[in-house]
Amino acid sequence: RELELISSQKAQETLTDILSKSKDLQDIHTLSEVSLDTRLESELEDKFVAALAQRAGETKDCSWREIVQGGEVRWRLVVEKREWEIQAQVLLGSKEGVTVGSKPDFLIRRVDGNSGQNPIAVFCDGFAYHGCPGKAEGRIWDDVVKRQSIINSGKYQKWSVAWKDVELFEKGKGKGPSLFEGAKNQQVNRLAGATGLVLPTETGKASNMEMLWAFLSNPDLDQWSLLSSVWSVGWLTSDHLKDPQEVKRLEGQLLGDEKLSVPGPVPKATGTVTQLGRVEWGEYMQLLMSCQASDLQSGNIDNASVVLRLDDSSENREANDFEASWRSFLQAWNLLQFRNNVEVQTTERIRYAGDVGDVDTDIQVAAEVEAPDYADTDAVLMELMEYSPETVQPFLLFLATEGLSLPTIDFELDIGTGRCGPDPELAWPGLKMAVLADNQLEDASVFEARGWKVFIHPIVNEVIADEIRLRSAETLIEE
Repeated sequence: RELELISSQKAQETLTDILSKSKDLQDIHTLSEVSLDTRLESELEDKFVAALAQRAGETKDCSWREIVQGGEVRWRLVVEKREWEIQAQVLLGSKEGVTVGSKPDFLIRRVDGNSGQNPIAVFCDGFAYHGCPGKAEGRIWDDVVKRQSIINSGKYQKWSVAWKDVELFEKGKGKGPSLFEGAKNQQVNRLAGATGLVLPTETGKASNMEMLWAFLSNPDLDQWSLLSSVWSVGWLTSDHLKDPQEVKRLEGQLLGDEKLSVPGPVPKATGTVTQLGRVEWGEYMQLLMSCQASDLQSGNIDNASVVLRLDDSSENREANDFEASWRSFLQAWNLLQFRNNVEVQTTERIRYAGDVGDVDTDIQVAAEVEAPDYADTDAVLMELMEYSPETVQPFLLFLATEGLSLPTIDFELDIGTGRCGPDPELAWPGLKMAVLADNQLEDASVFEARGWKVFIHPIVNEVIADEIRLRSAETLIEE
């Protein structure tokens, strides 16, 4: 329902065509002749799996094999004596400790007895789908909300991989676009030596998929935390320190202002420096760091705070060179996830979901009501929240707080022809009410012809709530 250009009518026509070929069905002797479900949903996902298999075959002491579990194809990778299982299309929601539900393209788990290793939620991002150039609203901000929720759970790592990252990985080219180009090697190497970093420092500037392979080879979280801090603090200390008050002002702008005003040259710090700060203000992306001088002197480099901002306005997403900045943004966040005090923001996230403080924990995409505690919420609502599109989740919470009848998300209208009927986004069969997504407009007349009340996005909470109250009262009177 959340995919564009999906048509119930087209689906019915396709299914009818399939069923018309029933006379051509053939008996088979064994299920091994039937193709198993790999759950791969895009060419990029296929390419990702193939690239891992290729690298495993080219790397000494690595192995790759395909397995079947519960009728589903999965993959096993052994690298540096660590065995991982790769599963496609796994839902992560409240049951898994993730507040904002999502479905990563892959979940990679350790299966060699190391139960303390967090699984890795991998997202294969095509720019056309996520960047949505030419459209008023993109999906990048929603990606940030969902993936931050995965990090906040403390139970998973997250990894974002773009098409060009997979291509670089296939060609054995490890370096990708990096926000930390401004870090001097001398500073980075000095910090690496002082902190006991064992991982190769160049891993911090690797492309997204190359960095993922490095993590699978050595997933020591302490080392990755050091690598993240070494590069970020190395970047911070590779330029003239900036005026702390101006850095603080710009930090507030990056976190809370939808429209950014490009600052002039940031003045240098003067006098005794107690607060270190640096700002990189690009056309589409900004990076800001600040740190107490005393923390740096005492070696507490993880205390430095980081703000990463992507200006994903509709105008910018149309620009030919925006995609490279987006990939740099993904690369920086892949690395920065291993350190504390990191805040990630985008322009459209502010526009559609409020500021960072509003969305760090229980956001369900700009809910207008306070989310009830999941532990005290009805099981039906919990299941609805788990599997419903994010665009309707605030409305579901509103209904729960108002004590109104909850809809179903698994309903198909019986049209009496033996063919599949339309399935609305939300339905109250007993009240003959339905909410249709934008791409289901063609089904509205089918419902209305059968006496249903139909609502189309955007959802107006009180309008639908009033209709629920009215129809519920009429039902009681009839009884």
